[in-house]
Amino acid sequence: MPVGRLHVDLTHQAFASVTHFEVFDSAEVDGSKLVENLAGLPSLTHLCLNDNTPSWIVHSLLSECSELQLLIVSWTGSRELGLYRWAKENPVQDERLVILQYWDFWSDLEAAADDGHSLDYWSRAEGFVARKRSGDVEKDRYWLDDDSYSSYLQWLE
Repeated sequence: MPVGRLHVDLTHQAFASVTHFEVFDSAEVDGSKLVENLAGLPSLTHLCLNDNTPSWIVHSLLSECSELQLLIVSWTGSRELGLYRWAKENPVQDERLVILQYWDFWSDLEAAADDGHSLDYWSRAEGFVARKRSGDVEKDRYWLDDDSYSSYLQWLE
């Protein structure tokens, strides 16, 4: 899989124990190769993709990554309407899918590491999936943030 100008072989044994993986490259990479490579990671439980990811890749990863517990599609507010269209046209009936808005991933992760009390985006998304499984949140809702979800519902009207 290309990473900048490098090619990373995800089948290498060094990746066998990877549980959390983020892919923020452009969706212009070969999608079927991306799905094949990520599905080949035997320990992958958490995956985060950008909002430029075609829906067929999301569907494929949810069906082919056998150990996947959480698939996050992260987005910036600047592409909000595009993501709303994506969600409406490609409904995903899988409780593992979470869509969250991000502004600064590094600050989020650093805050969680520094103070030990803040939740990073992985932990917030895990809690959201647990609430879906318990019935506290609708199973077909994937927006983590209440404001984003409300905006989506208004956009649908």
